[in-house]
Amino acid sequence: MGDFEGQVNPWETVTGLARQIMRSPVGLDHEPDRVLRNIASILFEPSFDAAIRWEVYELRDESRDDVTYAAARRCWRQDIDLRALDAPDRLAYLRRRHLGPTRPTIEAGQCPLDPTVVDPLVRRLPQSIAFVDPPLSYGVADGDRFEVTFGGVYYRITVEWHNQLPVPEEWREMVEAVRALFAHCEDCYTKQS
Repeated sequence: MGDFEGQVNPWETVTGLARQIMRSPVGLDHEPDRVLRNIASILFEPSFDAAIRWEVYELRDESRDDVTYAAARRCWRQDIDLRALDAPDRLAYLRRRHLGPTRPTIEAGQCPLDPTVVDPLVRRLPQSIAFVDPPLSYGVADGDRFEVTFGGVYYRITVEWHNQLPVPEEWREMVEAVRALFAHCEDCYTKQS
């Protein structure tokens, strides 16, 4: 019997842990005198690249009636984890065998957002969303998956779609707003780094 036969596949372990982490909310550093409100959570999961989660927050300064936006980012670096699990060298083998399961490589950060860009996009997110019947005969293995959660104080809407499937007509404006918001968050984060 081989060293790893009968054991859980290490990649499945890392993937399971990473998915749990990526599905949990990402917070901002505490800012005194500001009230935080979560506007949207966007999870982007491509097939063979880093999964990214953005939490977009409205920051309200109660003393000045001032509103700004900021976002917190979490990224699962699948490329790093795949290299570590596939490393042919002896040290990597011993680490896998004796030090327990490999933990996913997660990066985190945050950045301020431009309110002139974010405010119109947030207004395009609907108060309700039409239910659509799922397609019956699609089988999708690869591609990009988006999941967004947004809403007000008393409700939250979660919607997910896959880039290989047609987006329902009722969702087009929301999907465009979410993709633009995601792209703006990535731009702001890249400029800050």
